[in-house]
Amino acid sequence: MKQILSTLLLITTFALFMPMLPTPVLAAPVNRGWTTAEFNDFGGCPRGTYRVRKHTRTKKKVINSAIAGGVGAALGGALGGGRGALAGAGIGAGGYLTYRYVKDRHGRCVRRYA
Repeated sequence: MKQILSTLLLITTFALFMPMLPTPVLAAPVNRGWTTAEFNDFGGCPRGTYRVRKHTRTKKKVINSAIAGGVGAALGGALGGGRGALAGAGIGAGGYLTYRYVKDRHGRCVRRYA
């Protein structure tokens, strides 16, 4: 039974995440004057604006990740006892930090004043 479930889990993982893998680019990327190449992934800003990264304070991240870990621990403890609480705390804090990292990386477009 364990082998069947693990096989189904593996097949489901491949079926869900294979379309998200990067594919080769057919056309050359357009350089819009950004200093780093990773901004090309997010598309261009409208004319008259430029992209800046968000700079979230570290203390705020620590507090919010502790809150997310506490919520995860409460849910995990309710569902799986002590081990569930430990796993829930890790998943909650890690999930928040991953979300924050991606949001900070995208940045935002701000108006250019000349």
